[in-house]
Amino acid sequence: MDTLIKGFIISVSIILLQSCFGGASKTPDNEMSFHGVYFKYPSYWKSETEVVAESAYYIKCEERFSSGTMLLVSFFEGESEPAELLMNYLDGVNESSERVNVTTKFFSFRKYGNYDCQMVNYEISALTTKSYGNAYTFNAGGKTLLVVEQSERHYDLKHDKFKNIQNSFIVDQPVDTSLSEE
Repeated sequence: MDTLIKGFIISVSIILLQSCFGGASKTPDNEMSFHGVYFKYPSYWKSETEVVAESAYYIKCEERFSSGTMLLVSFFEGESEPAELLMNYLDGVNESSERVNVTTKFFSFRKYGNYDCQMVNYEISALTTKSYGNAYTFNAGGKTLLVVEQSERHYDLKHDKFKNIQNSFIVDQPVDTSLSEE
């Protein structure tokens, strides 16, 4: 067999083996950067951002073909008590409809990426559907953040897609503009 053809067959074989056995990159390939919050998320997700008020912001990312798996990031300038924000979020979900029931599974102190946070694991029941979620709150970069990972499939919460988002999550430190040039 011709050397050129052998080389081509070997190259194609290596590429196929890499894609089958994890040689392909597992890192998400979309990037979100919005008002000092940055993270990477899977390319098969869609995203939207919104300025809710003068210093309050909202990011929503969800799977394109399954709106049941999503990431919500809500944050505002200034720091407040994370536990209070977490409880207000759960109360708000519970009060959003008479047909919705929120069950808190456990509350703990964890890390979200590099940030110390308070976290609650919960389950939402509504008529014939269930959703599972983790909500995290923390202060970073002069902001208070609420990050919600939610899915209709319990096992999704442990999937690499959420781990990769967490590991890439960065909150920029505010720039000190009070220093004057001398």
